[in-house]
Amino acid sequence: MYLMEKVSNDISQKISAILECDKEQTEIIAYGALVLIQTSIAFILILIVGILLNVLYETVVISITAASLRKYSGGAHSASPNRCAVMGAIIFNTIALATNSFFSSANAITIVPFSAICFAFVYCILYRYCPVDSSNKPINNVEFKKRLRKKSFYVTSIFLIISILLMIFYYINYNHVLLYTIICISLGLVWQALTLFYPGKFITYLLDSLLIKILCLRRWQ
Repeated sequence: MYLMEKVSNDISQKISAILECDKEQTEIIAYGALVLIQTSIAFILILIVGILLNVLYETVVISITAASLRKYSGGAHSASPNRCAVMGAIIFNTIALATNSFFSSANAITIVPFSAICFAFVYCILYRYCPVDSSNKPINNVEFKKRLRKKSFYVTSIFLIISILLMIFYYINYNHVLLYTIICISLGLVWQALTLFYPGKFITYLLDSLLIKILCLRRWQ
């Protein structure tokens, strides 16, 4: 974490010197650089694990789908960016492995109702809980909450349209990858919806606690 902060601060100082920014603007640039570095590291870690487990395609689709919705809906997460990156790699690749195991030979007859149930579930959870803030970054502005809520529904609707188009294209050329992609999109949205209330929060808490214990044990070795 300290290394990432140092790198982001160095980047912000260089950019600020070129643009002649004040202190506040420099801090904003540093924060943006830090978020970008953390996000890049998390995504690279997810990709590496996906390659090792031979589920790269599934992992990419699931993680991008979940991340797109998470940007506006919020949800459970670790207090540490490093642990959050590790949890992302574990969770998304676990979902990808499950997808590969249970849906690799699925057909349209089973995927259409399954995806319909997934989307209905996501819409219900968004209606009930979205957006979810955190104690570190509470959302106090009512109008801002409304905008996040609307954008969460927009993102989900965009993925619904994409899924419908993929199904139409499937009936044109019968490419099984298209069906597989629909399942990955559906499960990515479902996982993100789960992080908005107890099930996802509980899983996130368990993984975070486990990672903390592992790190503590390593320090004492």
